[in-house]
Amino acid sequence: MPAELIDVWRKIDYICLCMSNEPQDITVEEKKLPKDAATNGDDFDFSEFDIPEKDVSDEVLKNMIKAGVWYGRRKNKTHPKMRQYILTNRSGIEIIDLQKTMGLFDSAAEFLTSIIKKSGCILFVGTQPSAKTKIEEIAKKFKEPYVVNRWLGGTLTNFETLKKRVDHFKKLKSDQASGALDKYTKKERSDFNKEIERLSTLFSGVEDMAKLPEAVVLVNAAIHETAIREAKKIKIPVVALVSTNTNPEEINYPVPGNDLSPSSIGWFLEKIEAVLTEAKTSAALPTTPSSLSPENK
Repeated sequence: MPAELIDVWRKIDYICLCMSNEPQDITVEEKKLPKDAATNGDDFDFSEFDIPEKDVSDEVLKNMIKAGVWYGRRKNKTHPKMRQYILTNRSGIEIIDLQKTMGLFDSAAEFLTSIIKKSGCILFVGTQPSAKTKIEEIAKKFKEPYVVNRWLGGTLTNFETLKKRVDHFKKLKSDQASGALDKYTKKERSDFNKEIERLSTLFSGVEDMAKLPEAVVLVNAAIHETAIREAKKIKIPVVALVSTNTNPEEINYPVPGNDLSPSSIGWFLEKIEAVLTEAKTSAALPTTPSSLSPENK
């Protein structure tokens, strides 16, 4: 094993040792900690490590490990093109290189910041139970569209048809609220109510999406292949948390990490939330005279 790899593992094992008494929100798979974890790391000096991919602070690394971001899938599920982001394998589980994860996240953050500064629209997608709540929470906070139930084929590639269906849904809701449906029979009103409930499940997150998004942010590319395919077809960049079973070349901005654990997904989305908050705050600041062009002065 290369000396650099041994150094990285010594550092990770030490952090795991320091965290051994801290409660962690991890899945059953994540509980399979390395059997050969360091047993004596009190005299470690982190300054001796020189890892070229990305200079990640010890605190950031510790938070990522605590969230279980470093756990990939089993080795037999690994996509060949993900091997460049894998540090090593332990007990049959691929271990993701967190240095590279942070490097790729920074690229994704820079891209999303540019979208926000242009007042662009970002579509959030996460239909698995471990991602739904946080995806919806962030999307609502920034008034962005989201999909947390089921991806409808054609959401992006057949947007005009989708928009017509959304308009129909809005009219039904408006008629229900105004009492315009009261003139119908009890059975007809019941049918309308069922239709509104069904459409609400399908369209509630994209109800106010007036135009195609400039970016898509999703969790778990493997279960959202249709969404990725549609975005790629009409050239909408995708930012995604991807595990080792995914082809990263299908994603514009892949962020390698555990895309099943609620804690890992939470780490990813909280980082996205922080990026968007900072970008919106920066975009809201008034332009200073020194930044104006000569023509505008």
